[in-house]
Amino acid sequence: MTFYKGAHAARLKRRVNIRSNSWEDVKVNIITGLGLVPETPMLQPWALFSASGDRIVGERDRLTNEMNDRVMSSLVSSELLVITQGGNWIWPGVSAGFRREIELAPSTITGESRNVTIETLSMKPLVLSISGFLTDDECDYIMEKAAPTMKYSGVSLKDADKGRPASDWRTSQSTFVNAMGDPMLREIELRTASLTRVPVTHQEFVQVLRYGVTEKYDSHHDYFDPSSYRNDPGTLRLIENGKKNRYATVFWYLTDVSHGGETCFPRHGGAPQPRDNSMCAGLKVKPQKGKVIIFYSLDASGQMDPLSLHGACPVLGKEDIKWAANKWLWNAPMGYVPP
Repeated sequence: MTFYKGAHAARLKRRVNIRSNSWEDVKVNIITGLGLVPETPMLQPWALFSASGDRIVGERDRLTNEMNDRVMSSLVSSELLVITQGGNWIWPGVSAGFRREIELAPSTITGESRNVTIETLSMKPLVLSISGFLTDDECDYIMEKAAPTMKYSGVSLKDADKGRPASDWRTSQSTFVNAMGDPMLREIELRTASLTRVPVTHQEFVQVLRYGVTEKYDSHHDYFDPSSYRNDPGTLRLIENGKKNRYATVFWYLTDVSHGGETCFPRHGGAPQPRDNSMCAGLKVKPQKGKVIIFYSLDASGQMDPLSLHGACPVLGKEDIKWAANKWLWNAPMGYVPP
């Protein structure tokens, strides 16, 4: 096996000859070869994936003889393997404009499989786009389901922002929708898990959003930085002081918007932190009905990515209403969505 360390590095780390049919022996060799850090109170266990994002085995897995044989067979038959220190799959962006076609799991409703194309919009931060992920009927259904419970959105306030109204940053309306007992929403949850290669148990309930004319959301991060919530024991318990966190956001666009309403990434390309988070700057993704984007709040090592700063530009078209939805994925099971 020839190991390369670093997602974008072409530097040879080490070549190791492994003469064993035991995963435990292989694991010792790759830990030594790559300097992998074991699970800690602040770090999820690492995992090994195929090039298409299928999880093969992880640091903490305990294998029966039959499971060992299956894992070893996968290792020897794979031309390329990917190990992520953070323990979850992340689609390699390769370069802006890069496209890859992937197969999604068969529909639980029709049994049919389908392929989608993932396009890289940005490497820093990593932002991916998938057109036609949702059908028009699915978009309309989500809006109809959410409409009766929409209300003006709140935000999770950092210690430094306690006492300020949510409207200082966010003027949209939102609601959470539980897919329990709803075959269509459950189908979309499972499709999202197939798209990201992150288990459905890592998802939150979908948060549906509605932005009217001039409504917006200033730039922010979706992850929870423990240093910003030291006086908030509830949040610290939720994130286990930082070991658990929001890993990626799958953002669903439910309507077209003629003017404004873009999702912006002000730190695109490694730009510095903006002085004013209300500015609509950097990479801008235009809403398109049925399209989704994926952006990663944590990198493949499991560390928070400050470049993932993002916001919602004001809707400018007089006749426009922007409907969208957040599907937040965590780096560990959270108990919201069943397996």
